[in-house]
Amino acid sequence: IDPTEPFFFQIVRGDEDRVLLSLKDGGVCIDPLSRSSPNTFCDFVPAPLLTMGITILDGDGQPSFLDVDPTDLTSGIYNPSDRLNPYKHYTTIQSMYCTGDFHLGDNDGEFEGTGVPRRQFGRNNVLSTLEWMELNTDDSSPGHFPSELTALVFAGTSGGAAGVPYWADVVLRRFPAEASAVLIDSGLTPTPFPFGQEAGFTFASLALGPPGIVNAFCGAVDCANPTTPEEAGLCQLCTIITWTNLNICDSGLLNGYPELMSLCMASQLEGYDVIRAVANRHPDAFFGIIGSKTDIQARSGHNSFGAAIGQTLDSGFEYYQRFIQDYSQVISPTYGRVPGSPSPSNVRFFIVDEDTDIYPDKVFSHSYLDVDYFKRTLTGGVLGSGASYYFGSIIGRIRQQAALLGWTYRVPLFASWVDNECVGPRVEDPVVPESTFFCPPSLGF
Repeated sequence: IDPTEPFFFQIVRGDEDRVLLSLKDGGVCIDPLSRSSPNTFCDFVPAPLLTMGITILDGDGQPSFLDVDPTDLTSGIYNPSDRLNPYKHYTTIQSMYCTGDFHLGDNDGEFEGTGVPRRQFGRNNVLSTLEWMELNTDDSSPGHFPSELTALVFAGTSGGAAGVPYWADVVLRRFPAEASAVLIDSGLTPTPFPFGQEAGFTFASLALGPPGIVNAFCGAVDCANPTTPEEAGLCQLCTIITWTNLNICDSGLLNGYPELMSLCMASQLEGYDVIRAVANRHPDAFFGIIGSKTDIQARSGHNSFGAAIGQTLDSGFEYYQRFIQDYSQVISPTYGRVPGSPSPSNVRFFIVDEDTDIYPDKVFSHSYLDVDYFKRTLTGGVLGSGASYYFGSIIGRIRQQAALLGWTYRVPLFASWVDNECVGPRVEDPVVPESTFFCPPSLGF
């Protein structure tokens, strides 16, 4: 572990042979104000190591406390006190971040126009977490991890889930287990096409690719003197893309995947490309993808970027169309981005129906695994706060809806019993115009 580079992770001790490794959500931090918020774990100091709770060391080696709500670290599948939590006995390790890089960055810069320096070190933070696990792996020492785990779950929600596909191969190779699972919760989010779909670029693929292509596109416009609203919007988007440029191509995370490296070098790499390739490389591991058909927060994020270039999604149904387009690439038999890539058989979806256009009074959410309503999530949506798990189970059976809690209970030890879950007719086109209440065959339904 590099003591000169900040790192920050939390360990909650449980069974040594069962591990829940997680990439924390949040961490957008696009300006000094958001970076200064203690609730987003931004106050990094050299070499803070979390053991139990949220104590870190400050620059003088003295304990320092972040002003955070501890329940943010112990909700949903991270709550060791909840007897219904399928992972309550696991050792839980959460890699934190607030560098806006989805746990992938390694570069320096400044917050635009402020002169305030910023360092993106999400990649080192995850590496430090993995190195700590390796340093604490020893078959002959009590309290250490065994060289082969009984169960390993590698999970992430929202921004953390966006980084999970890129780290999944490293994690599965470094920590062999009798049963392994990768859970991607609300992280495979459609992103706008800033330069036109026909060019093959999205906001995400440009941010992941080498700086040269970004500079070539963004340098074509004089952003000091934009002459049209479109040019001004492009400059705004290019500023964000340049700030978040992660250059995954040089990270080492794509080693052994020449087909992904080619896409990356062309700034055309997407999360679904990585999930498909890694799932095929690790056929014995389970890959679970959880998402909302009309995710309000993801749609808002999409539109905040896309508005600059007129690429907005004005309804839940429009988002769902893009959602299906991207998600289906993970398993599509007609996927042609990598010639000869088979459709992986170890990927399953849990799709939640939350259409604000159809159900304005429903409880809406963005991610599910790390929140208190984890146990109240059905394929038909999240039940209100007054509903118990048992009430939710009854409602689910009556409505013929699957419960996320029951779905995760089988992962990873009984993952072969897990199926795709969705609610609504299994048809290609909506039963009601502009409705999301159907399950497309393209996702295996």
